[in-house]
Amino acid sequence: MCARTVALGDREIERWEAVKERLKDLVRELPLEGGEELLALEKEVRSEPRLKALVVELGQKWPSLVLYKQVGGVPATNNVAERAIGRTKVRVKSIRGFKSEEGSLNAFALTQWLYTPALQHDAASLLQAA
Repeated sequence: MCARTVALGDREIERWEAVKERLKDLVRELPLEGGEELLALEKEVRSEPRLKALVVELGQKWPSLVLYKQVGGVPATNNVAERAIGRTKVRVKSIRGFKSEEGSLNAFALTQWLYTPALQHDAASLLQAA
């Protein structure tokens, strides 16, 4: 236990723990009015710089975090984008083994083509595009 924690006293520690628990709940639930609650929490934690920085950052990002609840068609996560990027990233990392730039570009095109959502793939269309 560091000296600062001891110096705070039991009441201060309990208060910060309560604030941290409320932050966890807000992030889990993502209520639309969470930004307003974060503003109120920021006033409570002004004397603790790290906790204040966390509350302020969450407050600034809150509109983006709850946008999917306000606007239809906005996905709750970016998992689809992450998966698409991830496939390419893995492929690009393995390109070091190709002997030519053309070979690596062909492999990249093939990988992207295979990961399209089509039920059947026609390799002839890929060859014509090249």
